[in-house]
Amino acid sequence: MPLPELTPNYALRFNYYHHSNFNYSPPSQKIFEKAVLRPMQNKLMEVIKDESSSMEEKEAARQRFTLLDTRLAMHPRMTAGVAVQTATDSVLGIDDKEPIKLEEAISTAKSEGLFFQPRTFFGKKCAEEDELLIGYFETIIGKVIEHAVLGLQEAMARENKYIGETIYEGRFPGNDLPYQTRPDYARRGDLKTQWPTLKKEKIDLENPNKPREFTNKTQSSLPKSLTDKFYKGNLRQVAGFWKLNGGLPPFLVYANQTNYKVFTPEDTPELRDDYLEGIIEEMARENTAVEEILKAAKDQEHLFKMLMPEWSRDLSWGYHPEVMRIARETLK
Repeated sequence: MPLPELTPNYALRFNYYHHSNFNYSPPSQKIFEKAVLRPMQNKLMEVIKDESSSMEEKEAARQRFTLLDTRLAMHPRMTAGVAVQTATDSVLGIDDKEPIKLEEAISTAKSEGLFFQPRTFFGKKCAEEDELLIGYFETIIGKVIEHAVLGLQEAMARENKYIGETIYEGRFPGNDLPYQTRPDYARRGDLKTQWPTLKKEKIDLENPNKPREFTNKTQSSLPKSLTDKFYKGNLRQVAGFWKLNGGLPPFLVYANQTNYKVFTPEDTPELRDDYLEGIIEEMARENTAVEEILKAAKDQEHLFKMLMPEWSRDLSWGYHPEVMRIARETLK
């Protein structure tokens, strides 16, 4: 839960309680979620929980809440990753829970709807691609779960017990607002899953009207190092919880259908203190820029006007169309 006592009033008026990793979504998107979307969701939840609400009012609120849930528009790779982590936690017995057998966890991941449905609201093409991806991922998810378990067991071999997600909240140097982060494991590590890409067959020149089928053209590969800019977002996540957990030595576990890879400071320069401190300095500067915008804003309309150029570039956020409608309405 956010701690309002750590947050200055100039940010509280926009429901902006804390900073988070901007690498996966720009500041404008974060501000929209916190200042506009989250208050809407909170009001709907109040209706759902209110004993005086009628059944019709509760059902209408549930349906509306579902439409505004940003997870609804998640790509199958992300939902598959959630399914793997849920199953992996069950096998490891995270947070003193009774561990279950690997086979049972795999069966549960496939049968209990941990994969979201194809995103039909993005159109027929997207829905068809999602359906093919989800179908293929279901055939390999067992191996991904197995390798995730092995990788985490290796990474946490010296732990007395397996600790799951932990919430840290504290200020970076020079920032007014706290930063919130949630390491997946042992207060200091994250799990990342990697999935194949399905590509369309090339056009058959002898039969150009023949439907192009999707085939498994690209197998996912585990990273050999973390130097590529593709992994910057992961390193920013690590830097955040490293800064707030007292500098515990971090780890990253990558798992796919063929193997796993564990990265630690011993063999990865990007996970060492000096490198992570440099990332923190960069993130703190970004946080300061957001704080100055929040300070300068007279009201919500003024706030979004200052963010307009960035928002215009970032309207392809992949939300449900109803959320995008609200975003565009907000930008007027």
